[in-house]
Amino acid sequence: MAPKTPFEHFEEIALRYETTMGGLSRELSRHIIRGPAASISTDSVVLDNACGPAIVTEEILFALPVSKPPPTIHAVDISPAMIGAARSKAALAAHADRIHLAVMPAEKLTFPDATFSHSITNLGIFFFADAAQGARDLLVRRAQAAVRPDEPPFSIPVDPAWFETAHIEGLLRSAGFEDVTIGDTVGHYGAPNADGVADRLLSLFGAVFETWSAEEKEAFEKELRRIVPGALETFQRGVGIAGEVEVVGIPMRTYVVTARK
Repeated sequence: MAPKTPFEHFEEIALRYETTMGGLSRELSRHIIRGPAASISTDSVVLDNACGPAIVTEEILFALPVSKPPPTIHAVDISPAMIGAARSKAALAAHADRIHLAVMPAEKLTFPDATFSHSITNLGIFFFADAAQGARDLLVRRAQAAVRPDEPPFSIPVDPAWFETAHIEGLLRSAGFEDVTIGDTVGHYGAPNADGVADRLLSLFGAVFETWSAEEKEAFEKELRRIVPGALETFQRGVGIAGEVEVVGIPMRTYVVTARK
């Protein structure tokens, strides 16, 4: 059986996307939306690009006063299942006149030029906060090495160039952006407890090892559950408009890039 493509993978996990992603997408979205660079208001026109289940759109609603109408938001994703998950959210449906959902690939948008005041694309990659450790400390790779030490280590299918800020800045400037600012923050792949983090990692990466024997899968899970607690820290995760909940998570470095034309 051929491995699932990224499209097939995200189609399959659409309804459990946020859990599978360990809450990282929402944490980073919240950081971006509530940061000074966003400055989103009722008059804004926002593109939630490659939106998944429209977490960025939800966080915009949470961040703005409920007494005012939300901005116009176009949330698009190539996955019909992701857009279906977004359509099921009552908070978005309540503003159907302002929030528009569509199946659309990010690289083939059909909007006219100069439509948007803001365009937000949110992507999380699961590494520790210490960049020097890099891919060596990807937990899934460590568990894999314990079960199949002679097998080539698992790698996330992302060009290593994306881990270099110079590459990100150069790409944006080549696309016509002149004011590019790159910062970073610490995000978390989290859950209420260590077993929850392991469960979410197994859900996210399980398909990678689906051809393994039952014994190997059991050994992989056992090793992952053994090493996860040592990678965790306790932190406060924002919930809703102004709530917080204490959870645990794997800290990781994330880039926050602001670019203007």
